[in-house]
Amino acid sequence: MRTCRTYQWFDSPYWKEDIRCSVAGDCDAIRILKTETEEDVKLVEKEVVRAECEFGRPEGSVLIMAAVESARGVMNALEICEASDRLFGVALSGEDYTKDLQTHITGTGIELMGARQNLVIAARAAGVQCFDTVYTDLDNMEGFRQDVETIHFMGFDSVEQSVEDTVFALRNHPLMPKDIKIYGFIMDSTTGELSEVPETGEQ
Repeated sequence: MRTCRTYQWFDSPYWKEDIRCSVAGDCDAIRILKTETEEDVKLVEKEVVRAECEFGRPEGSVLIMAAVESARGVMNALEICEASDRLFGVALSGEDYTKDLQTHITGTGIELMGARQNLVIAARAAGVQCFDTVYTDLDNMEGFRQDVETIHFMGFDSVEQSVEDTVFALRNHPLMPKDIKIYGFIMDSTTGELSEVPETGEQ
């Protein structure tokens, strides 16, 4: 899936044009940043419909994912999940969420537990997918393994997607040298076997 993001979101005068260009560029889905209400989803859907008509895309061909990044967004998770038939999933943005909560990423997952559970419950109730935040502690592979196990047991849809998102974030970090190769693997907690996530292969 060629998911396109819109930057700066509603604070930017260009957010509608971002959507228009993404749809014109044959994207599969729009990821809404800083989603806090049902109305946020409906505003985006309106612009997606308009762009589909303009560029001859079949109606309903562009899907929507909502990124939840605040306490208000977490509290409104169910209404967000049910806001549009185009919405196929929600995703937690841990860094922004913890800042809004006036705390920080600890590596233990405690600060994310309530948001993670609330999003999973809302997604299951609405019949959409739920994706976790990226894992950013590069020096703690044991912590990464434990985090992957945790989100799996909590009911998140795709451990592979979480690994993909983490690899993408690291590869595109402004401080990451471009000659460093980054790949994503999932470890079987019983056997210790590593399986490469295909989408994180050759850069």
